[in-house]
Amino acid sequence: GESMARSTSYFPWRTSWRALLGVDDEWSEIEAVAHLERELAAIDPALVPRLPLLGAVIGIDIASNDLVRSLDAKLRKSSLENLLGDVLVHRLAGGPQLIVVDDLHWADPLSIELLQTLVRRTAGRGVAFLLAHRPEGDAMLPEPIATLAGRVAIELSELDAAGMRAVVEASCRQVFGPDVRIAGGLVSLVLDRAQGNPFYAEELIRYVERFGVDPGDPGAASQLHLPDSLNAIVLS
Repeated sequence: GESMARSTSYFPWRTSWRALLGVDDEWSEIEAVAHLERELAAIDPALVPRLPLLGAVIGIDIASNDLVRSLDAKLRKSSLENLLGDVLVHRLAGGPQLIVVDDLHWADPLSIELLQTLVRRTAGRGVAFLLAHRPEGDAMLPEPIATLAGRVAIELSELDAAGMRAVVEASCRQVFGPDVRIAGGLVSLVLDRAQGNPFYAEELIRYVERFGVDPGDPGAASQLHLPDSLNAIVLS
C-alpha cells in the first residue's frame, strides 16, 4: 500500500531485485543470504563483503559486518548503488533485460536516486526500465523521472471490451483453475462494474471467489452484490 511504499526505503524495487538476484519468496532468510553470497561470489568475490547492503533492497534482515558498519549513510547509499550497478551490468552481459518498477508515484527518494543511477550506469547496454506510475497530472510523480534520458511516456487509457473480457477470463482461470466454466452473466456483471479498469476487474473476481460463488452457475450473478467502487472492494 501507499504508506508501506512511502515509508520503506527501496520498496518499489523489491520485486525486480529479488528476480534479478534469483531470490525465492519461499526461502528462509538463512537460505536467501546463502544464495546471495553465492551470487555475488560468482560475479566478483570482492563484492561479497558488501552483501549486508542488499537487505534494504530485497526486504530481508542481513547481519552487518565490519565493512558495512564503518560506512556512514552517504557511503552506504553510494556503495549499495554501485553494488547493484555491478550486478545489473553483469546480468546484461548475458542478454537484454526488462526491469519493471511499479507504483513509482509512491517511491521514496532513495528509490528515485537508485533509478537515476542505474539508468546512467546501464546506458546503451540493452536494458529497458518499465516505470508504472499515475498520470503526471496527479502531481504525484517525482520530478527527476520526467528528465530521465531516453524516457518515453505511454499513457494508458481504459481497456476496450475485448481487452477487458480477456482480463476477466484470464483472472477466472488464475483464481478458479484453468478448466473453469464462466457464466456469461458473471462476465457481463464484472465488465459493467469495472468500467475498463483491469485491476478493478481482477479484484472483483477475487471477491467472487472469497464468497464461494461458482463462476459457472448462470444464476450466481443475480445473487451477487458487488462493491460499487474500487476503494470499497480493496477495503473489503
